Amino acid sequence: MNHSYIEEVAQGRWYQPDLVKGYSEDEIKQIEALYSICIQGEFKQFMRCMGRSSGGLLAGDTISLYYLRPKGNMTIYNSYIDELLHISNYDFSYQNVFIFSIIDDSNIYFLKKQDTFLNYVYHYSEEKNIIKNTGLSFTNFLKKIILNRSYNTKRELQESYVGKPYPDYTIMDTERVYRGELLPQSTHIGAEYVDDYLNKQQAYINELIKIHPNRHYDITQIKGYSLSEISAFEHVYEIQITGQLKDFMHYMGRSSGGLLSDDFIFYNKMSLIEKVNYIDRTIENTWSKEPENYHYKDNYFIFMTYKRDNHFFLVTNRKDADMVHHYNSYDQILAKTGKTFLEFIKEVIKYS
Repeated sequence: MNHSYIEEVAQGRWYQPDLVKGYSEDEIKQIEALYSICIQGEFKQFMRCMGRSSGGLLAGDTISLYYLRPKGNMTIYNSYIDELLHISNYDFSYQNVFIFSIIDDSNIYFLKKQDTFLNYVYHYSEEKNIIKNTGLSFTNFLKKIILNRSYNTKRELQESYVGKPYPDYTIMDTERVYRGELLPQSTHIGAEYVDDYLNKQQAYINELIKIHPNRHYDITQIKGYSLSEISAFEHVYEIQITGQLKDFMHYMGRSSGGLLSDDFIFYNKMSLIEKVNYIDRTIENTWSKEPENYHYKDNYFIFMTYKRDNHFFLVTNRKDADMVHHYNSYDQILAKTGKTFLEFIKEVIKYS
């Protein structure tokens, strides 16, 4: 922890030092990949020192990183990008921004990805329909926010936001320390599991290859995700990855070597943000068409779209999470396929 940086931005305001927490270098690299940005300069210093928690110095109603998870941030991107483009007369530099603060619901503060070091803060006022460069560096913006909106006396703080599929709070008093969860806490596969993993991966691939032995593929290009990466997927998409979906992602989620097409969202060239918004937009309100079978609180994951209108998905929070469902967005019909995820994959390979 860089105490001198925190003391500089705190400017004598009260905070709880033992709750201040930043991101590691590896986590920052993952965030860069997740949001397609290069984290440098003052913004990187902030992320390293207090990106997860400011110990009460900055509240969630000022820095959205402390209360929005990836899916929430991506939804915000999607909702504001069109507004920024329209207000700026389609200056496409506003298509690539990183929103980090929303104050009083209508004041949006962001960094432009093209700016060197992501240092200068921009302000979009929804009320006035104006975008402007504040002229403040990222650090000076924080200082201004802290002077104007932070507490100057000791407070009782309640337990932090935690990286779970659904956050929970343990109430201690009236205040909350917000900790950002752009990424879950990291985990890794130990070296002792490598041989076992490779053997299981080969067995999994062999089971699929024998379905269509004449199909062209490159076995050397078949790659999966690590368990920590799968955990990050759960965090971003707000789903539970278990059973057959987890096996698939672990053994060939990154590349199928040509066995499967880019109809599968895993191999599609859309960015991660585009994928999250696509799933939300496609499945939104579809449960109302079959209320006895689907519920808005369910966790849906569209893994394949065929010929634009046919969407195949899993309901990941159910006991039968392996079962594949179908939604035709043209006819607006929902149906159960009667097939498990693995059975569905095998059938796609067989007839492709």
